Amino acid sequence: MVQFPSIKGEEEVYFQHLSGVEQQIAYMASKYDRISGEDVDLALAVCGLNVEAALEGRERPEFVGLSPEVAELINRCMSTFDPAYNQEAAEAAKLLWQDPEDEQVHYRTMGSVLRRLSDSCQLWTKKGGRNGYTRFISSFLRETNMMPDNDRIYFTIGGKRIPPGLEKASE
Repeated sequence: MVQFPSIKGEEEVYFQHLSGVEQQIAYMASKYDRISGEDVDLALAVCGLNVEAALEGRERPEFVGLSPEVAELINRCMSTFDPAYNQEAAEAAKLLWQDPEDEQVHYRTMGSVLRRLSDSCQLWTKKGGRNGYTRFISSFLRETNMMPDNDRIYFTIGGKRIPPGLEKASE
């Protein structure tokens, strides 16, 4: 089992990674008001298992018995960072990942991001009840003008460094 380091207190460093997944959670909570914190936490756990499989070079597991809403949330969250779920992300990864270590760094980072989001989800569900987390994240995104106004999925592909020639694009 892969252990993902905590990024608590370092959220600003991982802003792009966190915000893509958070936007999908908020989008799905607005689309389906019955999505609960438990549903979100389940989706994040499945995403984490997919990340673990990618890191270990295994086939991604298949899950049965998930509600259609949770399955859609998993697909949307994975599409924010996983080239296997998003063609645009796959094209970006081809350009950015210069060696296997870049891919490993990317998935380890996303594992830590998913861990942080799951911890937050559990806290806000405990504090605010069934929809405590989805209310919290939707409110946070509205306050920061990041609430998605459509179903667009923004993705982030990371690695250990910026390849030569792309320095200007990252500024």
